[in-house]
Amino acid sequence: MNDQNFFLLTGKRVELAKAELNALVKSYHPDAKLKSLSERVSVIYGQCDLKKITSRSACVKYAGHLLSLSKVTGFDLNGHFRNYRRFACKLVNLSKKYVDMEPLQQLGKYIKEKSPWMQVSLDNPDVTVLYIVTDNGAIVGLSEYNGAKLGNVRNRPYFHPVVLEPHLSRIMVNLTMVKENGLLLDPFCGTGSIILEAATMNIRTIGCDLSSKMCYGSIANTGTVDTLIINCDALSLPLQTRDIDAIVTDLPYGRAASTMKRPAKELLKEFVSLINDEMKGKRCCVMCRKGDEQLFDNIVEAYDIYVHRSLTRKLMVLCN
Repeated sequence: MNDQNFFLLTGKRVELAKAELNALVKSYHPDAKLKSLSERVSVIYGQCDLKKITSRSACVKYAGHLLSLSKVTGFDLNGHFRNYRRFACKLVNLSKKYVDMEPLQQLGKYIKEKSPWMQVSLDNPDVTVLYIVTDNGAIVGLSEYNGAKLGNVRNRPYFHPVVLEPHLSRIMVNLTMVKENGLLLDPFCGTGSIILEAATMNIRTIGCDLSSKMCYGSIANTGTVDTLIINCDALSLPLQTRDIDAIVTDLPYGRAASTMKRPAKELLKEFVSLINDEMKGKRCCVMCRKGDEQLFDNIVEAYDIYVHRSLTRKLMVLCN
């Protein structure tokens, strides 16, 4: 019988969250089957390195073994609690209706009955059992891994008004399916958000920027992280692009961006040419101003990213 595990996603950017999870599963477990039970709950059938996927994801809140797809009692515990002594049960209501607490109480009593050495500890459990209710039904899952804790851009040594938040940076990296020790390039690295997130996932990184000020800012922000920052024109790179496994970048826009007075359209057209010529068969993830995506070919995924009332950006996954 195949292993069955679940992922509970955060409620932030749900469409992107599902796309990120799908990319990570395909990258590490191409033979596994991922099934979405609701916008925020997915079940994976087959072998899966939950720790790896959860530690990389920006959007997974909880992950663990799926105990039951419907019942709160009567399911086989399969020895999942033998290494634990204290547990807690938690209700996660994702439905639009009120959920009675009685099923949660029944769940707790059932676990105590089948694993009598287990003690209830709401403050300091060894493991938490989730009773997740959606509009389509309910599942019971053993929460074994919590989502990665991401940093805050305000806590970095160098801050700039045009900065990509860690949550979105990490999603963009994961959408390319680049793995550990792969080489990722951000040709418009700015303050280093993308390369910082990639490097913390043990991906080799190169960041480029035409602004020396931005390069110094990236160096300050990445700190002791092993990465290479180059002060150069991203469209005339002093390196062999054939060795690059993925390109991830947030294209410059607006008055505060480091375009060095070069027309944004000119930069965009040259960048499109670079991707088409040099990244055959490889995945890229690019953020641009909505409307500019028309210049790109081979878009396999696209998402709208709301910034404020007068600005919506377009996030795209490209594969030539």
